[in-house]
Amino acid sequence: MTFFIYIFSKMKVYLSRKLFLNIIVTIVLIIALKCIIQYLYDNFPTKNIYEGFLNNQVIRNPQNLNKQNINNNSNNSNNNKSEVIRNSENTKRQEILQSKLSKIQIKKGNKGSEGREEDLNIIFLDPSKAQDIMSDSNYLKYFKLVDFNTRDCSNISTCSEKYKKNTVAFMPNEKRAVIWLIKTIISRVQKSKTMPKDNIQFMVNILKQNFKFIKSTHLIEGNMPHTRQDCIVFPIVWYQKLTKLYHKVDKVTEEKATAIENKAILEFGGTMLHELSHIFQRQNPATFNTFYNYRWYFIYADQIDLSDDIKQRIRLNPDGLETMWIWKYPSLNYGLWINAIFDSQNEKNLRNTKYVGIPVIKKKDYDKSYRIDDKISKPIPLSEIKEFNDFFQLKNNNYHPNEIMAEYFKFYTLYHLGLYDDDKVIKSEGMNRFIKFLNLILEFVE
Repeated sequence: MTFFIYIFSKMKVYLSRKLFLNIIVTIVLIIALKCIIQYLYDNFPTKNIYEGFLNNQVIRNPQNLNKQNINNNSNNSNNNKSEVIRNSENTKRQEILQSKLSKIQIKKGNKGSEGREEDLNIIFLDPSKAQDIMSDSNYLKYFKLVDFNTRDCSNISTCSEKYKKNTVAFMPNEKRAVIWLIKTIISRVQKSKTMPKDNIQFMVNILKQNFKFIKSTHLIEGNMPHTRQDCIVFPIVWYQKLTKLYHKVDKVTEEKATAIENKAILEFGGTMLHELSHIFQRQNPATFNTFYNYRWYFIYADQIDLSDDIKQRIRLNPDGLETMWIWKYPSLNYGLWINAIFDSQNEKNLRNTKYVGIPVIKKKDYDKSYRIDDKISKPIPLSEIKEFNDFFQLKNNNYHPNEIMAEYFKFYTLYHLGLYDDDKVIKSEGMNRFIKFLNLILEFVE
């Protein structure tokens, strides 16, 4: 009997140890599985996984963001849901983003159009054609009192007339200087030793797409570069300074010519790349808005109860007319409405703005209506919001997702041309996700 008791006790200890080991192994496997799932989520799935989904769920009217139904999945996960449900939601996010990518377009012009540089598909619009674009009421209709004041006109009619009168003709040397700049950038991109080969071809295609340029006086949009429809608008001074560099490059040694080219790319090419990305955004709004939502934590609100004073002080930006973006980072218990605002409604200088974030919270769990957080009701300078700065690492043009994207596009290109070396920006989480997004685009663009 004693023998059987002894055997039973040994078996009990053995089974207990085995059960304990099984529990440990199970926990380790669960942790490993979660890590694998997170890795797959952070490194977008390939096109082939979702090829049956690519033609569905495309936003048909991307001009109205209120109708786009961009779902906020980044901060509403329920801890009680199973891993299967969460994985299903993550998969759906990627499918929706890829469905937008399947419709992405790089528009190219028709050969032989008037004023076109054939090799590059460039058009320099003469004033008669540019005036219709510059005076388009689809932009002017959004003007508030402060927008009229900062542009020195009193109403839509007077603004329209002002924009027409201050659109001017190109000089032949200015056209040649722009063509030289673009060809120089293309040549440098093709010679890049750090940019992936597929990205090189993509960048070259972008730079050879249908460029349209408009020339304006210093009286338009505070003398700042911007875009209208599918046109890049630069002020007279931009073309004049670029032309001076262009005239110097053939009169110096090869070493000095390279230095001049570097300066032209940095001072003028970077701005051109920034504005070009706005054209690309305008051509593919659903794709970019979906990326902002799913990978950069931006939500486009249906309603935000901002004060009338704040609403009237928002600076209207032709490259980012949508003013209802909220940044909802997972570690924050509130959202941040971000934008550029004037100090007062009586401001006269278009450049005199501050980049701010205003904490907001949801009015109801099931919709996208927000109100100002009573605990922090005053605007906070974006430069003082640690989480926002750690994520994007941008000090300028960081008040709208379109502007952040344009800055990243510029810095990414300049970095691979050896002309930009800010590691904080290049290694930021925002840039890391932008690069993954850019690589994913390559699967859908010839």
